[in-house]
Amino acid sequence: MTVENVSVVRSLGGITAERQEELVPIFFQASLVPYLLFLYFLSYRGNRIPNLANFGFQFLLVFVFGTVIAGILAKTMFDSTLANVDWLHGSAESLLTISNIVIVSKMLPRILLEYYDLC
Repeated sequence: MTVENVSVVRSLGGITAERQEELVPIFFQASLVPYLLFLYFLSYRGNRIPNLANFGFQFLLVFVFGTVIAGILAKTMFDSTLANVDWLHGSAESLLTISNIVIVSKMLPRILLEYYDLC
């Protein structure tokens, strides 16, 4: 076991780097179910969320799938991780930025309006 692996094992309660890599897809798949349920309940009209803000939360899935595709491209084309291929990483992160801008641009005015109506 190398020094690098020893530090990883110590920091994650004895889970080896190989086991961590095996767990990543499992956690990724498991995280989709709660988020899809969140989107389902978010779209309920009684929540009074602006349609474009709801779209912003849905667009977050585009970021997730875009990041998966970019990670696969980084591994197959450059034999590296996504974090090491700047133009792919930046492209994937731009999808997250778009999602955040859409959500905030529609939610912030409503939050401020309701806040100042209560004061």
